[in-house]
Formats: sequence, structure tokens, C-alpha cells
Amino acid sequence: MIALLIFLLAAPQVTAIGAGTGVESRTLVGVASRFPANGAPVFVHATLTNAEAEQGITWVWLKDGQERWRKAQSVGTSEGWRTWTRMVMPPENAGTWTVEVRAADDTVLHAVVFIVARP
Repeated sequence: MIALLIFLLAAPQVTAIGAGTGVESRTLVGVASRFPANGAPVFVHATLTNAEAEQGITWVWLKDGQERWRKAQSVGTSEGWRTWTRMVMPPENAGTWTVEVRAADDTVLHAVVFIVARP
């Protein structure tokens, strides 16, 4: 008989998330809930706690409820892992945006919602 051991890792926990105009020294700057659709990027920054082994997360960008982009990323063991993603916002990207942080099993860990408006 073969014994199968399955180790379930606890998903990383998002302790903070926000949208802003940039990241300086691994800290989000220009925090807002509304951004101009003028070609400048919007950054989404998250701080995660991961007590287990290195794990994957996925950033999912949705515009008006429709998925536009996703990016997988590894998160190391840490009580304050800081990471971010960004997207340039030209006029055609005007709308309501939701950016989700998802666990390896695609469960939504946390999300941030913001508006991109034509100037």
C-alpha cells in the first residue's frame, strides 16, 4: 500500500492593498480611488503575510467586470511581503477597474476597486 501525504499550505493573507500613482522605496504613493485616463500608469500595491513556504499568487485586472490581464507571481515566506503591479491607462481604458490578488487555487484573497476617467 502506498501512503499519500498531502500538505495543504495556508494561502498568503493580504494585510493591505491600494491603488496609487507610483511606488517609492516599496511603498505606494499617490493613493487615490480615481485616476485620469491620460496614459499614465496606475499601480496596485499589496502587503502579504505568508507563514508557509514560497507560494504563488495571481494579479487579475478586470475592467467593468471583464478580465483584461493576469500575472502570476511568487511570494516568499514573510510577515510583510510587499509587491505591486501596474497598468498604463490611456483614454480607451476609462471605466471601473477591480484588481484582485488570488491564491494558487484562484480564490480571491483581496481586491481594490478604482475609477479611471477621461480627463
